[in-house]
Amino acid sequence: MSLSTIAIALIFLIVAGFVVSFGYIRQSTAGKKETPSVSPTSVHQTHSTMSQDMKSMQTSRVVDAVSVLDELRIASPSYRHYCELVGSSQSEGGVIAPYSKRKVAYYDVRCYRLENRAGQHYETLVAHERSIDPVWFSDGSSDDRVYIDVASFGENVLLVNSKDHVERPDSEFSRTFGQADHGGSVAPSSAVFGLTPPGFDFDLGDIDLDLSFSDLSSGFNDFLGGASMPHGHHDYGSDIGTLIGGIALGTVLSQMGQDKLPQYAQPQQQQSSISGYRLVEDVIPLNSPVYCIGELYRTGDRLSIAKSVSTDHPTSFFATKPEAEVISHLAGR
Repeated sequence: MSLSTIAIALIFLIVAGFVVSFGYIRQSTAGKKETPSVSPTSVHQTHSTMSQDMKSMQTSRVVDAVSVLDELRIASPSYRHYCELVGSSQSEGGVIAPYSKRKVAYYDVRCYRLENRAGQHYETLVAHERSIDPVWFSDGSSDDRVYIDVASFGENVLLVNSKDHVERPDSEFSRTFGQADHGGSVAPSSAVFGLTPPGFDFDLGDIDLDLSFSDLSSGFNDFLGGASMPHGHHDYGSDIGTLIGGIALGTVLSQMGQDKLPQYAQPQQQQSSISGYRLVEDVIPLNSPVYCIGELYRTGDRLSIAKSVSTDHPTSFFATKPEAEVISHLAGR
């Protein structure tokens, strides 16, 4: 037998053995379901876990945190530094909160429609407006401004509540805002920045507003505001709804008590199930103590802090309170 014949026979035996072995492996594993790997870090953090993370985290000075960030960004430009910082809130000139009329660094105002249906109390978020002016803090250790991405922290924020008030259905606010909420038309319309989408015209020149919703189909306003939820559960609707509602809310609040409220072509048809509107305004006062645990990062030369995106550091929180009060707040939730 020649060497070539022997070589061919050996190759055949090797291939045959591989095929048999592979078939056996497939048969022995048939019917077995692969168990997915489970991350050791839960996406949802309990309040006790958050409190423990805060207690164990060493508070850094801004100058030290920035030094670490910049050093590690040399090797990894997208690096985000997880840290705990404290300081004092600032904003360029401040902004006027629409409901309390206070000058603050930042505000977040929401309007909920209150309804009674089938013996249950419902609250639906129909307008949501946040200030857009940059807000930052510093701690005196350096001249660095740390800009705060408040919205990124979601529900993990503790601001100063400046207003939490229920407007009766016959109040000035309810009669005015309720018209826009339920398909009214406010003031004559004009374009803004050359954009005139149907049913969304308003004029910033004299703080006049037009929300022409009369052409919207039945039920569309409910879509904008989202489905109602029982009391204690708030639906946050769509981006379009909160944008339109926020414009109406801010305008009505700014004109209350100034004899500038819009006049309506048709009287509002008050729905008997509506028991009023709840207005909630949370703010970051100027020069307020600030506590923040999250990720420090740079965008160009600008320093910002936001919610952590790393699963290794799931705890993130922003507050206008000292750390001890934040931990006490979490314990009571």
